[in-house]
Amino acid sequence: MTDIVIANTPEKIEQLLEGRVVKSADEINGPMVVYGNVNVGDSLIKGVTGGERYILHIDSDQIIGRFQDTKKILRYIKELFPENAGDSFYSKHGVHENNDVRLPLTKLLEAKVGDCLEMSVIFQFYAQAKGQKSYIVSGYVNEDAGFSTLHTFNVIRKDGQYVLFDIAGGFFSPILAITKSQKGTLSFVTRDKCDATYSLN
Repeated sequence: MTDIVIANTPEKIEQLLEGRVVKSADEINGPMVVYGNVNVGDSLIKGVTGGERYILHIDSDQIIGRFQDTKKILRYIKELFPENAGDSFYSKHGVHENNDVRLPLTKLLEAKVGDCLEMSVIFQFYAQAKGQKSYIVSGYVNEDAGFSTLHTFNVIRKDGQYVLFDIAGGFFSPILAITKSQKGTLSFVTRDKCDATYSLN
């Protein structure tokens, strides 16, 4: 059975995403969520391992300066985080509270360590500064070979349409629609093809 198109206009895509927005990590127990605007004091889930939640704490937004060119900000973000930030880095350098491990964004910037979540947060600041409607989506990237990996990316309204930006993966393309599979998986259909499918759940 083919997937059903449930959102195929910018307005319907926005409505669907808005309906899934959470305010902070305190509201959720897993990484498959949508965040709207991020601000200093917010917390975002990086992952859950062995009952512990790894949480990125936004302690500063004084990061990006004034970038007018999207290509320049994309290069800049990649240069900010040349090394990956796995659970082990969070566990070693974060603050342990009950079952949470919290790590401030500035700590990761100082160490030049970060991956898809941290890159998406910086790009979100950029989009917000430009007044663009934007979201951080923590979901999955499903490889054509059959592998699924937790992944975070951005969805931003640009020139009247929503565009998927995968900063870590180096892929961006206008979104044509969001579909729903028989199992309930919500997937983004992009204009440009790649070797993976991006999904919300």
